[in-house]
Amino acid sequence: MSTAPVRIGKYRITGVLGYGAMGVVYRGFDPLIERAVAIKTLRPDGATGLADVARAAERFRNEARAVGRIAHPGVVAIHEFGEHDGKPFMAMELVHARNLDQVLSTTPSMPEAEAVAIMGQLLDALDAAHAQGVWHRDLKPANLLITADGRLKLTDFGIARIDGGDSEPGVPPSVQGSPGYMAPEQYLEAPADHRVDLFAAGVLFYRLLTGKAPFTGSADDIKEQLFSQVPPLPSAVLDRPRLRRYDAVMTRALARDPAQRFLSAVEFRQALQVAVAQDQGLEDTQISLPVHWFGASQPTPVGGAAAPSAPSAWAESPLAQAWLARLHEALTTQLGAQSEALVMQAAQGASHQGEVLMRLLATSVGIDRVKLARDLDQP
Repeated sequence: MSTAPVRIGKYRITGVLGYGAMGVVYRGFDPLIERAVAIKTLRPDGATGLADVARAAERFRNEARAVGRIAHPGVVAIHEFGEHDGKPFMAMELVHARNLDQVLSTTPSMPEAEAVAIMGQLLDALDAAHAQGVWHRDLKPANLLITADGRLKLTDFGIARIDGGDSEPGVPPSVQGSPGYMAPEQYLEAPADHRVDLFAAGVLFYRLLTGKAPFTGSADDIKEQLFSQVPPLPSAVLDRPRLRRYDAVMTRALARDPAQRFLSAVEFRQALQVAVAQDQGLEDTQISLPVHWFGASQPTPVGGAAAPSAPSAWAESPLAQAWLARLHEALTTQLGAQSEALVMQAAQGASHQGEVLMRLLATSVGIDRVKLARDLDQP
């Protein structure tokens, strides 16, 4: 690769973060407000992967317009769009993270709690994008960044559709998306809308839950499967009964007909929320819910005025009692003797496990969410 430039625009270049088929991302520094940024521009060796710089520039502008509309913590922010030496560049939020493709390469089978946490955050980010008339159209693990504390950042809106804007931002319809994540309507000359993102989110959730992709093989193989086959349900892939709670969610998310899918990211997230709350009479139903799991929803604080003072019917059931005892045991290693009182207080009036966990994690007692997730997700 060519040597990194000393400067792009006003930004001092301090290193290379990564290369793609079209561009390169540098680590930069803004001298005016003294902050580190990521600088995305065309590759200096000319290997853009597109017919010409003008088309690449249009994709860059499209990404800047799309992200500029959204302004959401789950979407990588763009600070500036400009040109340097006749080539476009974007100054973006610098995120210390790995993309999900890198994570899955070392951990193909993700714990259920982590899979659900990622989906909750992704759907919250998609809801914000769709509310602004932006459809990503290329959701895949490589375009999702995961920080060390489990926060998700959606990136690469280069082929996003902006409501009221051009339908083809510098890319032909035949490559709008990535095989394996594209919805059926993306292969056809048929109307498509935000539900292509919900289909891709369903594919991603399937892979996170099962460790396997629902559609595999060459691009042609995937297209044929997409129109002629129905992937096995998550519970059948791994023969894990507790994954049955997600079977109905997956069936709807991966529906071939967009009309049969979820109407919105909010509806998808609500269905996921209901699925997690189900006990289904199974013994191994424990799952942890990080506090940021449901995005914008507000957890009920432990000890808040709205918390009921009497135990609920759910909390008194044998399954709930067994799970609460396990939660107490898991927290004891972190919090010591105070864990019992905290669990009892959080369980007052709760109607499912998720409500208890959201109350606990809303406190400021310093619970290690990652450790708790692992402790509760043990079979």
